[in-house]
Amino acid sequence: MAKPRSVLIYSHDWSYAFTKTTEFLGQACERLGIQTLVRDSCDARATRLVTETINHDEITHRTEKDISKRLHTLVNDFGIDCVIALDLGWLFIPDLFIENQNIKKIYSIWFDDFISWCGAPNNAIFPYRKNSFQDATKHDKVLHCFYGKAIAREAQRLGYENQIHSNLAAPREFLDENITCTVKDRLAFIGNPGSRQEPSKQILKHLQEGATLAELRHLSAGEVLTALDRNIWGWVKEHPQLKSLIGTATLMKKEMPYTSALEILEICGKEQYPDALHFLNEKSYILEASHLVKFVLRYDRPAFVYNLYSKGLCDVVSNENEWALYGVKALPSVLADKLPEWYMKYPAHLNAANSIRDATANEKLFEISACARASINLNSPDVAACYNENEIYLVNSFEEAEEVARAIIKDPDTALTRGKRCRLRTAKEHTWDHRLENLFRFFPEPSPKL
Repeated sequence: MAKPRSVLIYSHDWSYAFTKTTEFLGQACERLGIQTLVRDSCDARATRLVTETINHDEITHRTEKDISKRLHTLVNDFGIDCVIALDLGWLFIPDLFIENQNIKKIYSIWFDDFISWCGAPNNAIFPYRKNSFQDATKHDKVLHCFYGKAIAREAQRLGYENQIHSNLAAPREFLDENITCTVKDRLAFIGNPGSRQEPSKQILKHLQEGATLAELRHLSAGEVLTALDRNIWGWVKEHPQLKSLIGTATLMKKEMPYTSALEILEICGKEQYPDALHFLNEKSYILEASHLVKFVLRYDRPAFVYNLYSKGLCDVVSNENEWALYGVKALPSVLADKLPEWYMKYPAHLNAANSIRDATANEKLFEISACARASINLNSPDVAACYNENEIYLVNSFEEAEEVARAIIKDPDTALTRGKRCRLRTAKEHTWDHRLENLFRFFPEPSPKL
């Protein structure tokens, strides 16, 4: 099987989660016998932000040429033939790696989605010259790797055929950790609330009163519909049927939570509002519209956690300020080198995906399992495809989650046994070494020598 000779992995030091995973990707590449270099794109992106501020084309162009020259030298000196980055971490000078003949493949391993990545102010990109955004990201050299079937279908509908389904994974290093479980009277959740949007007073009231998952999704859909009526998003006023299309799709998302929002918009549009759907595509508002539809699920994660936290059944470990919005007093965030210690400190963990993305088998699912701990997850096709119910816990409601949590606390040894089965499955199928070996199956074979 062909594989790269030398890999350049791009990190993004403005994102802690990205730097953590980039480090593990680099170590996995080295174990596969590949020369590996890790670089950070922050200098280039920060420089671009500065040139945008001063609005000076000549300085921008000169800076771009200087960065390109240095990186072409790096590629040539180390014989780099492959670039890997999370999301579009490699895309800071659009033509840089696309046009370098030494680069045979570029792998985008997606954590977020297109609108989240493109909308982040710290993902500055130098001006598009020969290749547009579409040209660069749909280039034959690029392979997009999506960890959820729905998010993959979303990209496909945007024209991205250069893709495969590839789950996230655990670092091989976690399999070697053996730390005693010391807290057996509660579980833990490590992570932020997902959506950074402040919850309404109505939502907080219903949370405190024990609202169900279905009730919260209904309330969240109502908030989206109310916001549409208030014309909070100016572009929605540009077509008379947009409110109806997005509103109908929002209500459908409640019933089809694991179908991509973009797919739902297409279903509703083609059947009921074809002119509005055409308008969204023509004006490039389709991603903004799908983002609104995803808001239906924005309280899934914080409510899942709050339900058990409020009953004293779990600790929350994360950004204290973000969780304070929900009345949760979180323990301080944990750095990457301490993650195994915190995963193994408890008999099991809550795990919940960021609900504003159409993907549910997040990285923590695999990390927790690699640390020989089971996790309680809201049942979804992506998660169920990775582990079975003898390895993790799959629940369909907050009530089921509470029952499972109480059973674990009553009998932690049974949960720890389940966690050992999680570790075995992870060791066989779900490390970054496995993922990269699979991705490199798509690396081009060397041209035969004449």
